[in-house]
Amino acid sequence: MHDPTDQLHPIGTGHINFALAAAGLAYILLALASGLSLLLTAACVGVFSVAILCSHTGYRSLVFMLTAALPLSVNWELGDSGSFLRIPSELLIVVVAMAFLLRHFFIAPVDRRLQRHPVTLLLLLLLLVQFGSAATSTMPEVSLKAMVIKTLYIVVFYFACAELFLAHKKSTAQLYLLYLLPLFGVIVYTILRHADFGFSKSFAFTAPEPFFADHTIYSICLVFILPVCIAFIIQAKSWFHSRFLALFFLAGATLIAVAILLSSSRAAWLSLAMMLLAALILQFRIRTWHLAGVLIAIVIYGVYHMDDVNLALRSNRHDSGSVVADLETQARSITNITNDNSNAERINRWKAALRMTADKPWTGFGPGTYQFQYLDYQKPEDLTAISITSPWHVIKGRGGTAHNEFLLVLSESGMAAGLLFVLLVAVVVFTASRTFRKLPPETFGKNLLLTIYLGWISYVCHSFFNNFLDTDKAAFLFYSAMAVIVVLDLDVTEGRRLKTEDR
Repeated sequence: MHDPTDQLHPIGTGHINFALAAAGLAYILLALASGLSLLLTAACVGVFSVAILCSHTGYRSLVFMLTAALPLSVNWELGDSGSFLRIPSELLIVVVAMAFLLRHFFIAPVDRRLQRHPVTLLLLLLLLVQFGSAATSTMPEVSLKAMVIKTLYIVVFYFACAELFLAHKKSTAQLYLLYLLPLFGVIVYTILRHADFGFSKSFAFTAPEPFFADHTIYSICLVFILPVCIAFIIQAKSWFHSRFLALFFLAGATLIAVAILLSSSRAAWLSLAMMLLAALILQFRIRTWHLAGVLIAIVIYGVYHMDDVNLALRSNRHDSGSVVADLETQARSITNITNDNSNAERINRWKAALRMTADKPWTGFGPGTYQFQYLDYQKPEDLTAISITSPWHVIKGRGGTAHNEFLLVLSESGMAAGLLFVLLVAVVVFTASRTFRKLPPETFGKNLLLTIYLGWISYVCHSFFNNFLDTDKAAFLFYSAMAVIVVLDLDVTEGRRLKTEDR
């Protein structure tokens, strides 16, 4: 099938090019007049020029380049401003986003099937509500920056990737392969660096630097990509026409599993367990409403036996922060809410988020503001040894925001955004489960869906303990996986419609 992103559109492009060139010239003059450095101005002009070119000629290669660059991107400080740019991923994200928007505003609209899909509509509605909360933000500049970043991620990682997948289904395997290969290099680097410190648990937190900010982001990306690597082992011959690659991916999967254990991220270990549970649910065709019933029953049981649950939690004294804590101790400390500072600090952040929501239930404090505003919502009895009192002097390992994607959205953008986020997750789960049941067995689509959905579920589970959708390395995995699920669902729906018409 010919790639629609590679088609030229000859009608009316002369006027569009003139308008874009005029806008680019105006920007250059404005940038120079406002005192921007010549280097920065030249970089912006280059980004703008490449975006114009790719809006006409297609941006598939740019998306591939961006994906390969994500695991290797590092922070680059902009002068002495204290602000950082991730190089080269963020520049490529801007180029692809501009190319996509220019193309679909001036040349050819986004595929209508993608526009009308429930996941797309919910994602756009959530984005709209968050822009509304940004308009009433307690820190407008912070919220504007946060929303620009979020919009760029959705445009590139969801819409541009979905268009790519619609044109070439097997581009999905190529895309995740491009993410996986450089990640192998980062894993080897991290393990060797960790080995220099005797695989110290405390050094595991910073071992992935400078490629990953800390061990939690690093570990969830590893958990997400693990089923992809396993799929490559199984499908090496059919997807890449080489049986020898199966041995390479087997070694890679083993490397990833070892790296997950060494990461000392309990949330990642728990996400891995939940991913296996999700695989069993799909394998045994457990209906979504059956699963919802079980979850509701568990919640009701927990509410009615709250005293017993509290007693069990408070009697757990396994501390993950102990210098001598082994893997078993760290795993068993997950439910320790008494003397485990990491767990207690998460509860402190969650309570602060709920208090913020109670204070501004409809608008929230504004996207990106939690890390600045939650400090005043901490209670003395909830503070821990790793709590902070200033957002400007954060000790390494004591930062972070709400440590929960849902509570972060709730406190920053209000109840409507929080409910939309939950609904979005539920609809993606429902769509993936339904599509998986309808796809023919042992096909590329079914194997791909299983692989990507399991990785996506692992992120959703991890999001109860951390929030990473404001980082490009994790946002790519989350949004591109949603794009894969939607495209495969569209394929199933379109196939059923064509069969009905044939009859």
